[in-house]
Amino acid sequence: MKKYRSFLKIAMLVFTSIILVPTALASDKTLNSSWNTIKTENPFGVWIYNAEGTSPEYKTGVFFIREENGKHIVEVQLETGTLTGQDVQVNKNMIKFNMNIEGLERISVVLMIKGNIIEGETSSTRGTYKIRGTRKMPPQ
Repeated sequence: MKKYRSFLKIAMLVFTSIILVPTALASDKTLNSSWNTIKTENPFGVWIYNAEGTSPEYKTGVFFIREENGKHIVEVQLETGTLTGQDVQVNKNMIKFNMNIEGLERISVVLMIKGNIIEGETSSTRGTYKIRGTRKMPPQ
């Protein structure tokens, strides 16, 4: 009878190990995948965008968003040149900044980051325009 109980204990231990180890590893993978999602919510990187309803020279472009020496920097590359963001604010998955275009006109930009998608709008004296873009991923 003792041998039977020992065998039962060992069998239960093996069975429990077989069930619990894969479950623990699966939950670890879930944590890692949610960590990767959180990591991609940051605004830093290169974003290719399209703006609806605006002038042709501002309709498409590239946002370069980075941090240097603790300061957030935004540059907008257009066919006609580069504009620099001013008063840049970054808060988790949101970025706000202003730009001067054509010398005097000031526009405000508010963007939200959802993974590898960036969406928002610009406001100026000419109106409000929607922007949508995607993160340009580095070659692998």
